[in-house]
Amino acid sequence: MSDENEPWAWLRSTVQLQEETYGYPIVNWVERLDRGGEIPHGLPPYLLWNVFAVYNELAELAYEFSWKPWATDEPFVNRRRLLDEGVDILHFIGNILVAIGVTDEEFWDAYKSKQLTNRLRAASGSYSAKKGGVAEGSDDGASQDLGSTASE
Repeated sequence: MSDENEPWAWLRSTVQLQEETYGYPIVNWVERLDRGGEIPHGLPPYLLWNVFAVYNELAELAYEFSWKPWATDEPFVNRRRLLDEGVDILHFIGNILVAIGVTDEEFWDAYKSKQLTNRLRAASGSYSAKKGGVAEGSDDGASQDLGSTASE
């Protein structure tokens, strides 16, 4: 683990968990991606499993508060269970991020930048959610392609 005097780092801790507890070769995958080589064979299924896990945890989260306008029971919010399911969701998102080499610093910089973008959009009063094609509507119009081939 890390030095007790260092602040806890979510994604660095996630790499350790995935490698030491579950045996996923996160560092190896990231090194191969950084070299611009072929996509490691186990990476796409790993990403897919974690995406499906996020979907499942989101569904579980929806059971922890009343949202059905047709329901006749009293409205409720189970704060503790919402927190638990939110942590589960972030666990699987962290797995996805570390598998493609995102660091804690990179994540928080991107998050702060996105939050600023959203504040500016809201303040402008002119943001539209209407989008053309699937890839349109992203913040910068560009994405980083990690490659297209798989290897063992």
